[in-house]
Amino acid sequence: MSDPGHPTEVFFEGKAPIAPGMLCSQHFALADAATVAQVTLRFQCYGMHALAVLKFTFHDAHGQRTHEINSGPARPLAATGLNRLRRHILFLRLESALRSLLNMPRWFIVELPCATLRSGGLRVDVVNTGKFPVLVSGFALHTSPLDPARRVRNDHPLEGYAGSISVTAGEPLALFVHSPQALFAVEVIRFGASAATRLRIDDVPGRAQDYAQNAYEQGADWDRTTVLQTDPGWRAGLYVARLSDCSGALFDITFVVKRKVGEAAAALAVLASTNTWQAYNAWAGASIYEYHIDDGLHRPDIFVVHQLRPNPAATMIDARGHLACEEKHVLAWLEREGIDYDLYSDSDLDADPGLLARHRALVLNTHSEYWTGPMYDGLERFLDGGGNLAYLSANGLFWKTAARGHQLEVRHDCGRHSFIDEAGGRWRDHGRPETRAVGIRFTRAGQKSGFKPYRVLSPGHWIFAGTGVKKGSLIGERGTKYQGASGWELDTIDARARPAGLVHLAKGCNAWGSGADMTYFTHAGGGGVFAVGSITFGGSLVVDAVLSRMMRNVFARFLRGAGAAPAAKAGLAADAGAVEA
Repeated sequence: MSDPGHPTEVFFEGKAPIAPGMLCSQHFALADAATVAQVTLRFQCYGMHALAVLKFTFHDAHGQRTHEINSGPARPLAATGLNRLRRHILFLRLESALRSLLNMPRWFIVELPCATLRSGGLRVDVVNTGKFPVLVSGFALHTSPLDPARRVRNDHPLEGYAGSISVTAGEPLALFVHSPQALFAVEVIRFGASAATRLRIDDVPGRAQDYAQNAYEQGADWDRTTVLQTDPGWRAGLYVARLSDCSGALFDITFVVKRKVGEAAAALAVLASTNTWQAYNAWAGASIYEYHIDDGLHRPDIFVVHQLRPNPAATMIDARGHLACEEKHVLAWLEREGIDYDLYSDSDLDADPGLLARHRALVLNTHSEYWTGPMYDGLERFLDGGGNLAYLSANGLFWKTAARGHQLEVRHDCGRHSFIDEAGGRWRDHGRPETRAVGIRFTRAGQKSGFKPYRVLSPGHWIFAGTGVKKGSLIGERGTKYQGASGWELDTIDARARPAGLVHLAKGCNAWGSGADMTYFTHAGGGGVFAVGSITFGGSLVVDAVLSRMMRNVFARFLRGAGAAPAAKAGLAADAGAVEA
């Protein structure tokens, strides 16, 4: 009998190649099954689609089926050189050996209901439902007696979250705050042409608030601390409620304010990448990318995150990053140029995919990575209807995401979504390559290639009018924090999926030829699509005269006849009287 205060691990050693239709069975025996509160099955897996083609059937000690997981059927992957090699078991063995040597194994996690262990024994049958072999190894059953909802004493400094990621001007916004001090202050700041304070409330009563260990997926579930009444006159845009207390602690609750009801929409819409903010939010110990909870379950990350919890990743206090603090640069440039816009969260587009029809053009800002089906539907309808798109982002339209209430589910492992009962993974593997919408696609080659300028390739294109550039000229050499407009994560042209008429405007000078591709093409729906393929573009846009002229040319065409500038100038005049933050 194992110590009930510690996790139990049962291993199956050795590698097992599973040919198409082949069955692989593993048996586990557990003496203390009654104490188990959480169960995971961990294993390495190599092959085409990996987890997506494996069907798992679980049986108890008496042979009765207790659970089944079937992620497929998987769509065929593009026939790249690497994917062709992965059709052969010898290559899979080589990939497994090399990853083991480099200490970079491909671990997969399957979460199981505790009922699968109640009999004290477990048989796992794994069937390859795909067309090519899969190599699996290192099966390990991990159990923990720890309740996932156990309470955790909150020893964090001041922090909080809002009851919604976006709010319409004039409506209330609930704030939920953990305050170790008896009193704290709230300062509401709008990030437009400059950072301007719109409201300050001092001496707000506060108290400490604990949370459940699984708050990362179930929410912090705190008592409401106060309600922020937004003003109907607040201009649409990116805001924070900045918390502070006598200890010197600061914390930003970042949110979107939408245009007040009844006011005419701007010609331009900007989509804040709020799903990406949450994907990188590791508050309470876990995110879509990491897992730091000591429960013995060996999870590398999680599949579900909750939006109603503090999000230090979306702060504006630290100006370096790839989330909200980088998105503010594009918004600042628009306002300095007198271009009016409506700002929406990803959740707004998911809830109302038709909202883009109110606008002539759309900006995808910085790191628009996580898209739900309704969001993608709305974008495709917008483009098919003649809408214009400025893709000032990279790694966009990438991961298939499912939303349920305030939760987001992402299956990086290509497993099956529990929210929508569909296979997960990359949108491009489900018949929706990002190239179809934005012309270019994310590649991992540029992630470690630094921050570099673009080199002009097509100086005669109308986007370069008035810039004075020549072929070979460098543009975007400076940035607010990163010295180069092509950097962080990068998108490039895919010769196999290049839209008709796509013009290669410029190429990032990053190492190994991995720099971002700046492109333009006319979508089949009639609208234009301008893409920069870089996360750090916005930080260079606000300080680079050539990039600014190029973007003025883009929006002059995209918003032609919209009369956007006068409304924007009126908004800027209102901001000019605000207190500088």
